[in-house]
Amino acid sequence: MTSPDGLLHYFVLEATDYIDRLDSLVTASGDEGPDASAFGRYARNLRGSATMSRQMGIAELSSALERLARALRNRAIKWDVGLNGAVVTAIDDLRILVRAIRIPGADENARVRARVEELARLIPASVS
Repeated sequence: MTSPDGLLHYFVLEATDYIDRLDSLVTASGDEGPDASAFGRYARNLRGSATMSRQMGIAELSSALERLARALRNRAIKWDVGLNGAVVTAIDDLRILVRAIRIPGADENARVRARVEELARLIPASVS
């Protein structure tokens, strides 16, 4: 049986990989935005891994990115400078959350809330 520390270590490795992939998609995307299907897949994989590891803040933020990807795929929103900034900030915050995983606190909860609320404002309610 895997120890809780071993599971957490594995989650950190896996989450870092998914975050790197999300970041690469956004960085390489240009004005059109990332491939929505690939972006949604990595966000969903990160959410699933976070849920299994009981990292609910990371799962919640990943879910918001997943909804955003669905809105992009359905053309309910258009990629622009503001959306790019919000997504880059969310990805940066995911990195911070993963690094601080062993010592969660109020700052992490506030970070998750702020990002999820920011992304929610950018996604039409009909897509969520």
